[in-house]
Amino acid sequence: MTHPTLTDDDVNQLTGQFTRSARRLETRRTYTVEVEAPALAAFARGDRTPLTDYPYYRPWFAQIHAATAAGRTVQRIRILDTPPTPYQEWEIWVAGFAAQAGEDVRYLTRDHAQDLGVPTDHDWWLLDDSRLVHLLFDDHDRPLGGEVLTDPQIVQDHRAWWDLAAQHATCTPPTD
Repeated sequence: MTHPTLTDDDVNQLTGQFTRSARRLETRRTYTVEVEAPALAAFARGDRTPLTDYPYYRPWFAQIHAATAAGRTVQRIRILDTPPTPYQEWEIWVAGFAAQAGEDVRYLTRDHAQDLGVPTDHDWWLLDDSRLVHLLFDDHDRPLGGEVLTDPQIVQDHRAWWDLAAQHATCTPPTD
């Protein structure tokens, strides 16, 4: 296993440090983030308490709002299974709050992404088209942090995959 050069907290701070654009490709079927458990459990029970009522999310939404208000771009493409997993269903709901903060969230099915040649085996952030933050997870989908990669070929490959995914991603989740 690769050893992260950044902790999960480091990754969260780094994703706020960009001058033009932050682009995230999410490929996992679930994420096991302990502080999300109360909101996720509430959603599973049918409780639609606004995500902004949970203290954990406020700093993230404030960070997105500040970045987009300053003219920077925050984008995310979520790779969804068909049908979406329960966690992905929750993420679809969460996207409304992210959009209110200024994030552009789009969707692409896993099959379509694979047909296009977009890798669906790792998550990453592309910051200012010059730094790739490769995110790492354990076998139970818990975030382990990540690595910052600046090799021009690696960054170029991920930018090309982003562009390809963005051409085919939709603003609304795909339906069967």
